[in-house]
Amino acid sequence: MMCVCRGMDQLPADQVQRYVEAHLTEMDRDPETWVIVYECPRTGVRWLGDFPHSQMHGGGPMRLRTFTTVSRAIWSHLFLVRQLLEDDPTAVSEASDLRLRLEVRYPGTDPTAD
Repeated sequence: MMCVCRGMDQLPADQVQRYVEAHLTEMDRDPETWVIVYECPRTGVRWLGDFPHSQMHGGGPMRLRTFTTVSRAIWSHLFLVRQLLEDDPTAVSEASDLRLRLEVRYPGTDPTAD
C-alpha cells in the first residue's frame, strides 16, 4: 500500500481500517478511552485512532488523525480554557504551559499564530 503519511493529516472513514492493517504499526492502546496510537514505519509519522461516535455501537468507525492534527485541535481547546477560566490564574497558567509544550513538540501547529 502506498504511504500517504506525509501528504494527509486525516483519512476518510472508509479507508481507515485498510490503511491501518496494511501500513501502520500499533504503538500503544488505552482500553478505557478506546484510543490507539499508530506509527508509520517508513516516515515515523504518528497517528491517533479513536472512535468519536458514542451514539453508535462500538463508537462507530475509527477516526484516524495525525498527531499534528490532534495538536491543532488541542490548541483551540486550550485557547477556550483560557477564555472560560480567565478568572482562575492557575488554570490560565497551566493552559499556557501546555500550549508552550505543544509548540516545542509540534512546531507550526498553533492555529492562533499569524
